[in-house]
Amino acid sequence: MVLKCIIMANHLLKVVNQIATAVSLPVTVDMERGFAESIVQLKENIHQLIENGAIGINIEDSHPGHQGLFTIEEQCRKIEGIREAGIQSGVPIIINARTDVFLQKTHENAMAKAIERGRAFKSAGADCFYPIVLNSYEEISHIISEVEMPVNVLLSKPVSDLERLEKIGVARLSLGPNLLNHALTTMKLVVDGLLHNDATAFFSRELLPREFLNNLVEN
Repeated sequence: MVLKCIIMANHLLKVVNQIATAVSLPVTVDMERGFAESIVQLKENIHQLIENGAIGINIEDSHPGHQGLFTIEEQCRKIEGIREAGIQSGVPIIINARTDVFLQKTHENAMAKAIERGRAFKSAGADCFYPIVLNSYEEISHIISEVEMPVNVLLSKPVSDLERLEKIGVARLSLGPNLLNHALTTMKLVVDGLLHNDATAFFSRELLPREFLNNLVEN
């Protein structure tokens, strides 16, 4: 398991470096569970992430395969270690603390558990709380008022009114893999049409100008 964590962390570092080098925007990284078997290893990963251009991370609180949650104490130690590593590196790294309470759908009184975790994560040094798959405006608003910290929401159809999300105080919006999924879905529609001698989808929308694409490649 330790070797697997090291391999995955090294691969992630390479990708982060390539992205951070190619863009002028701040880069935040999905660290999953930290790719570490100890706080020492986690802190080293954070140091290296910062060295490779990252300024923020997501860290989640469930075990691999989402089989149960780390205890609040375990997760808070991780968050404290991440915060300490950021301070040591001289970078106030943004910690987006994700809870999988609602994702697992096995917890009684999930809302109370999520709020308890959000408050604890804030005390441990998290900057933002991410109750992933929470998809009710009312429940999102309740979480925001109870944890008293910025809250991240995953965009889904039940909570797709962006103005309403902004109005109730959502600070950050995640798309998950769905932006890429949109691109791949469009490619599949086009190719499926061509395979059936139908070019309708190929010409169904205005494409980006070649100058824009060239600029992306060159810069």
